[in-house]
Amino acid sequence: MIRKNTVVIGTQLDNGKGSARRQKWRPTVALTQHEDVVIDRLELLYNGEPTALLDQVMQDIGTVHA
Repeated sequence: MIRKNTVVIGTQLDNGKGSARRQKWRPTVALTQHEDVVIDRLELLYNGEPTALLDQVMQDIGTVHA
């Protein structure tokens, strides 16, 4: 059986405002920065309303691999 990693976005540690957010540790974004950790798929369970946190984390993960 193939082992899968489960990732949960934290509303406190993954949150950040402005450019200062790049200076603090944000676990979900940090996971994608490790070459030896392969994340095949990252899923978020939420109540259906778009959030600023979700948008920001997705954007920051995109810049890691741009």
